[in-house]
Amino acid sequence: MYKTVLLTGASGGLGQAVLNKFLSADYRIAVSRHDETTGNSAGNILEIQADLTSEKSAGLFVQKAAADCGIISAAVLMVGGFAMGNIRETSESDIEKMFRLNFLTTWFTAQNVFLHMKEKGYGRIVLIGSKPGQQPESGSDMVAYTLSKAQIFALAELLNGSGYASDVVTSVIVPGTIDTMANRKAMPDADFSKWVKPEKIADTIFYACNASKNELKDPVFNMY
Repeated sequence: MYKTVLLTGASGGLGQAVLNKFLSADYRIAVSRHDETTGNSAGNILEIQADLTSEKSAGLFVQKAAADCGIISAAVLMVGGFAMGNIRETSESDIEKMFRLNFLTTWFTAQNVFLHMKEKGYGRIVLIGSKPGQQPESGSDMVAYTLSKAQIFALAELLNGSGYASDVVTSVIVPGTIDTMANRKAMPDADFSKWVKPEKIADTIFYACNASKNELKDPVFNMY
């Protein structure tokens, strides 16, 4: 019997590595797509159209994934965005945009998949944090982004406070700069050898989705 993992943000450099990792382990994969691909299925992958900035759409995404794939045993939530801006430069719209992209997309999906997992008595959720979100003093030039990412850590603690007894554990991955083609193009003069490979992050995510709750007592994985 296939295990099912739910993935958001699977089209990016990290997302592709995570998708391939779970495919290699014979998972059934439910993937959110923002474009019109509702119901597309190829092999072990089911694509479901969803606007994850919408509470209703995110809820329907999780419902359809569960209806079509059965029990969701793991979820990896990777949708997000980035913006620069210091305290003087950051506007209300900047804050709203980053919170919608980085926190609300995560919250809307996590809320629904968490309740599904808690009802079933098992689940693993993985969220993507950031070093500025974890250490806000390092994010003074990216204020809106830092504030939005800081909420990811609080969300994980809240979910674990409610879910741990039901064997539903939420982990946070905190990557450094990820070695993707997009990042290499954006920062061509950087030392790529210091960047973390997406495949390495995917391996850690896969571990967090399969480890026992006793192995996930402190489920924050710093990869920078």
